[in-house]
Amino acid sequence: MTALRIQQELLHGAYSAGRNPVAFIDESYLAPGAVPHSQAAPFYLMAAYVLPRAELNEVRHELRRIAGAEYWHSTQAHQSENGRRRIHDFARYIATGADELMISVRTPVEHSDSGGERARVRCFGLLLGALERGEAGDGIGLAVFEERKFMTQRNADARIIARARTSAIISRQLRVIPASPSHEKLLWLPDLLAFAMYQQRVGGSQNYSHTFRERVIEVRV
Repeated sequence: MTALRIQQELLHGAYSAGRNPVAFIDESYLAPGAVPHSQAAPFYLMAAYVLPRAELNEVRHELRRIAGAEYWHSTQAHQSENGRRRIHDFARYIATGADELMISVRTPVEHSDSGGERARVRCFGLLLGALERGEAGDGIGLAVFEERKFMTQRNADARIIARARTSAIISRQLRVIPASPSHEKLLWLPDLLAFAMYQQRVGGSQNYSHTFRERVIEVRV
């Protein structure tokens, strides 16, 4: 059985196993020195989009319709005029939804934390805790986050989750599962949310977040 097939079955079982909402999580950050002469202080943020389980299939269908494809990545879309139009379409979709949005932000990021890993520890754990406690609506029972590329990063995320449990930041009942956005299209939502908030913080040319900014619940780290 392939790793993707195992991931698909794991997610299917997790979606079927409870009733509480599901949070989909992604991140964005400005590393120290990453953008020379930038006026923005380094920051790390993690974004969560919370959905009721009954709406997952319907929202996936809408995301495919807006993207016009089976693949989406906001940073890449931003490079073309057509992609920027679709980002605005996604932003308007988010703005008109009844679903909950939350970000956790650590700013500034220390210069010694060039990859943002220490900032991620704080942002991820506290975001999970706030979501489970219900600070963005009903408390979640499952969190799905974008799986990172390298095994060292995946192991680091497993340690973050384990530490959050032992520190009682989250309960042992909360399921936290990594997944690929190429399989789970609902990860496109926090990708867009994180990208839009990044653009706002660095003073990007496109103000993607203005339509939904008032709906964002921010957890300061």
